[in-house]
Amino acid sequence: AVGRACQEPGAELWAMHFCATPGIDVWLGQLLADPRGATFANQLLQTPGFIDKVEDFLGFQEARAFVIRLLQQPGVYRFVTWLNRDKNMQEWFARIAAREVPMLFITEMLLTPGLDKFIVELLLRRGNDMALRSMLDYWVHTEASFARVFGSFAQKPGVDKALALVVI
Repeated sequence: AVGRACQEPGAELWAMHFCATPGIDVWLGQLLADPRGATFANQLLQTPGFIDKVEDFLGFQEARAFVIRLLQQPGVYRFVTWLNRDKNMQEWFARIAAREVPMLFITEMLLTPGLDKFIVELLLRRGNDMALRSMLDYWVHTEASFARVFGSFAQKPGVDKALALVVI
């Protein structure tokens, strides 16, 4: 039902109000730490067409700021690692990371002092490293788009600095 509600016209405005609610990032972080909340979020993310809504959502500066706050909540890294163990979610992450708006957001996160280290540690965390390999494999074999994805990523403003911070 929530997945269908998110598909309704104007749902983006509701989502922006939701994200602006004081303390909602803390509450959602606690929800994702609970197995039932995590399962619900996993199902919601995999709802047909929801990936497009996530991309639209990330087009708003306020939404990106919310996601950054959410990622920094205690225990959310465990949720992300849990998601990354799901083969369907590995493919979902590969598909969304290859899109324009999420690529810009990834660059933005890598350029945010303090967050850059967190993102790199998250990617290299046991369980997430396999998801990263799976993402690269998906780009090479499924979409045959490795060069396109990285070529597009390489054209993003600030990507040279972002990748330098990752390497360091």
